[in-house]
This record gives sequence, structure tokens and C-alpha cells, in this order.
Amino acid sequence: MAILNFLGFVDLQSTVWNLAAYLGMVIILFGVKFEKHRPHLIGAGGIILAVYAFFFLHDYILTSLQCLIAVSSALEIIQVNKKISAMIISVVSVILLIILVGGGFVEDAARWLGIGGVLGIAFGLVFAPNKSGFVSMGLGGALLVIYAPIVGARVFFILNLIFAYLNFQTVIAMSKKQPQ
Repeated sequence: MAILNFLGFVDLQSTVWNLAAYLGMVIILFGVKFEKHRPHLIGAGGIILAVYAFFFLHDYILTSLQCLIAVSSALEIIQVNKKISAMIISVVSVILLIILVGGGFVEDAARWLGIGGVLGIAFGLVFAPNKSGFVSMGLGGALLVIYAPIVGARVFFILNLIFAYLNFQTVIAMSKKQPQ
């Protein structure tokens, strides 16, 4: 019972929302591992988690992250040039940052950790499959591992713990493949 409570399965409403969020998490993690379907899976999982973060958690930083991930995935699916994608993600990130700061949603240093994680993952998606993309996603995930428990986002804690690990594992594997 303690494990179910820890995972967020406290009552019917939280159970339904958390089941959806864990589904989104699993979809994203499959996207990290399966290159061929990466943008589709990460984008779909991101949309599920955006709805969860907005309507259930009421965390606009995590909602912003998932929106950036969905936009980044869409740009990759339609095969937009990486430089143009980076510019679009930069503009959308600045707009979201202005909304978050201007709206009073960045109240303390912890929220800045969340924003750093958001930006790390968003730009990592733009630059993947280059090694710098996986480094950026790993660092962004690591920041969100710190941020998520502060705001009570267990799904995001678990997701980003695994997400950061998988991205750093990919960086290590890529480093081993490169000639010395």
C-alpha cells in the first residue's frame, strides 16, 4: 500500500491521472530507446504528460516542458532543418519563459532548476541524434530529478531519473564508438 501511495495512487482521481501519466512516461522511454520512432513516441508521451501536468499537477513549468517536447518532436517528424528547429525552439522557449516569469510561476530557486531542465531537454531533442543532444537531454533530466520531488511530481521524478540515465548511457556508447 505504501508503494501505491508513493506512486500517487491515493484515490480514484489521482489513480486515473497517474495511470495516464505513467503511460506517457513509458511511451517517452520507448522513444528514447527506439530511434526510428523516437519523435513520434516522445511527442505522444509529451502530450499526455502536458495534459497531466496542466490539469492534475497545475505545474506550468512541467507543462511548458511537455509543450516544448511536443513542438520539438513535431519539427523532427516533419523534418525541419536543425538550425530552423533550434530557432523555433528558442523563440518558443523565450515566450514560455516570459509567460512563466511574468505570470509569477517562477517563485524560487527550485523553479529555476525546473526551467533549466525544460531547456536542457528541449534543446537536446533539437540536436539529437548528435552526442550534444543526448548530453543536453541527460543534464536537463538530471535537473528535473531534483525539481520533481520539490513540487510533488513523482511521475516526473521517476521518468527523468530513467531518462537521464538512458541519455547518459547513449553518450557513453557514442563515445566508445568514436575513434580515439
